Amino acid sequence: MRFIDRLGQRAEWKDLDLRLLRRITLGMTASDVTAVKAIGFDRYLEEQLTPSSIDDTACDTRIATRYPQFAYSQATLLAKESVFWNEVVAPVQRAIVERGAFSKRQLQERMTEFWTDHFNIANSPPRLVDYRDVIRQHALGNFGDMVRASMRSPAMLIYLDQVWSTKWGVNENYARELMELHTVGWNGGYTQQDVHELARVLTGWTIDGNRNFLYRADYHDFGAKTVMGVDFPARPQAGGTAGMDEAMTFAEFLINHPATARHIATKLLRWFIRPDPTNTQINAVAAAYTATGGDIKAMLRAVLTRNNLANAPAKLKRPFHYYVSALRTTGVTVDPWSDWNNSEGGGAPLGPGAPDLRLADPRRLSRPRRVLGGADGQPLECHVVGGGQLGTAGAVSALSPRFHGWGRRPRGRGRDQPAHVRRRDDHVAVHRTHALAAGEPNVQ
Repeated sequence: MRFIDRLGQRAEWKDLDLRLLRRITLGMTASDVTAVKAIGFDRYLEEQLTPSSIDDTACDTRIATRYPQFAYSQATLLAKESVFWNEVVAPVQRAIVERGAFSKRQLQERMTEFWTDHFNIANSPPRLVDYRDVIRQHALGNFGDMVRASMRSPAMLIYLDQVWSTKWGVNENYARELMELHTVGWNGGYTQQDVHELARVLTGWTIDGNRNFLYRADYHDFGAKTVMGVDFPARPQAGGTAGMDEAMTFAEFLINHPATARHIATKLLRWFIRPDPTNTQINAVAAAYTATGGDIKAMLRAVLTRNNLANAPAKLKRPFHYYVSALRTTGVTVDPWSDWNNSEGGGAPLGPGAPDLRLADPRRLSRPRRVLGGADGQPLECHVVGGGQLGTAGAVSALSPRFHGWGRRPRGRGRDQPAHVRRRDDHVAVHRTHALAAGEPNVQ
């Protein structure tokens, strides 16, 4: 029997309203339960699919007041490049954690995490601009719009070496990832020759001295090219934006390709429902993609059906999800960020962005609880910590994630570290783990 099948389901998870909450939020709270029971499954889902209909002023004000770094322009970020890690990354990590914990637009936060993984980029000053203007802006919008915006993202072009690719010497990194990861998938029908030809198509897509997107026709290869059966005839060398249309044309081909519909459908089903979606499930979500031209909300309606949720196996939370769900379900007060190198607790800090926690009711945290059977026959445990003021070292030590790809790996000590955590595809297999969770297990 597979590990995921051994987990089973607790009785209350069979309530479809609560199962919906567990899958589309970063931790179910009492107010979430009240809301979904008041308006029902369908209306609650539609509300979350339309984040502009949800008043999130309190969270927006909290982030803007505590973490002005989150709104820095690219010019300001570049001016702070020498102190970027301590003065920008650390507070931005905290902003991401707190928005995940306190925003009422929970599905938007789950989709922001999903797309940040899909369009993965390493940290740099333009990275924050990409996170705000590409990922968050399009998280519940149109997939094609997100691909087009990502293609012009300086952070993406820098990360995948597109800025160095010219007619005198192509770099294939971005061309390969645009097909393999972003659109049609590794089995989408392209060859290594197609990768090379697409790299030629993309020559000229680069950045300027201020790290803004720039197309340079003098870098572009105007020779004849064929990519996945799409022909680009040779043309005379020209200036301006001449040749830029080749990449734009092929991007539309990729966005509208049936393999892209299936690739995105499969990933969404794995994210919300199960690691092994059926062909019937994939076909339904892919059909929604094709019918709407990549509308993300339409795909999510096809993913988050009553039938899919009712038959979904237990699904382990990833570290970021587990961490934020602990904050949401334990009723803690999170103090504003301060220098994590000098955090309280007398030991190594949880990691960049880790919060200082104060429990609303310390009695909620009392003793370890055995929750579910683990893969090795040992119990999964929630190691519950008692006390009032909790420093970052002792609070959620096993849980610090790379917040949506922001920052270093967590630091911690001894038994507070998770035992045998392995990453495979989009799922984390946990043999045993300790966490601050007041009975909130690491299962959706």
